[in-house]
Amino acid sequence: MHFFALVGRQAIELLNTLGAYGVFSGKIITGILAGTWSRKDLFEQLERIGVKSILVVSITSAFTGMVMAVQTLDQFIRFGASSYIGGVIALSLVREMSPVLTG
Repeated sequence: MHFFALVGRQAIELLNTLGAYGVFSGKIITGILAGTWSRKDLFEQLERIGVKSILVVSITSAFTGMVMAVQTLDQFIRFGASSYIGGVIALSLVREMSPVLTG
């Protein structure tokens, strides 16, 4: 019986989350159609989210890159490819980790 209670709770949580997303999406659509938002506010929020978070993203990426370099350096040395560690870490951060870390 405990299993069914757990599944039921998780299903209710999922439906609550989906409902909240639905309400949020509805507010966005009605706000756009009614014209109650301004471009100035939109661009202020975009700047606050994007440009002003560069410091946090840079620090997070730097420390993640350092940890990845320390953990993979032994394998690169074993295969004689230690000169490639910087490029590989940079590519893996840009392609794989940065989207996960930021968001």
